[in-house]
Amino acid sequence: NLNGTSAYITAGNKFKYPSAFTIELWAYNSNWNATTSQTIISCFENGGYRISINDASAPSPYNSGYLNAVIYNGSNQHLSYKLSNLTVGWHHVAMVYSGTLFSLYVDGVLRESKAVSETVQYNSSNSLLIGAEAGSGTMPAGQYWKGYIDEIRIWNSSQSALSIEDWMFR
Repeated sequence: NLNGTSAYITAGNKFKYPSAFTIELWAYNSNWNATTSQTIISCFENGGYRISINDASAPSPYNSGYLNAVIYNGSNQHLSYKLSNLTVGWHHVAMVYSGTLFSLYVDGVLRESKAVSETVQYNSSNSLLIGAEAGSGTMPAGQYWKGYIDEIRIWNSSQSALSIEDWMFR
């Protein structure tokens, strides 16, 4: 349960997979149509990946009013799902990077994907933060999550749609 102002979890700097990975989790928000940008999970300080929701004032290239999955592979690559499609409560979110395809699943359904051609690049001091935007090292850069996050799974491989749906119901 994260308070949206200062609470977050650091998971160290070991979750950096350049050629393939899958991140899936359950997230709860009492208002998915955010008035502030909030980060669910991030290993994204000058490279890496993140899953966040962005308010109407979010800077380009992130879509405002959307759930965004972002990777950095020489440039920011992002996938989005409209927040107005999410009801109050729990939603399952998964991002999959295979080295050639980047995909976003919400509630077990593929919502967007795109071809990519470069490996994900990371800042060597980056840490994985849960519930805040990653800053330098283990320090958050704000965008605290207000709600719950549960059942986080991170693989160093790309999981199939069938696997994502299977794990969603475990």
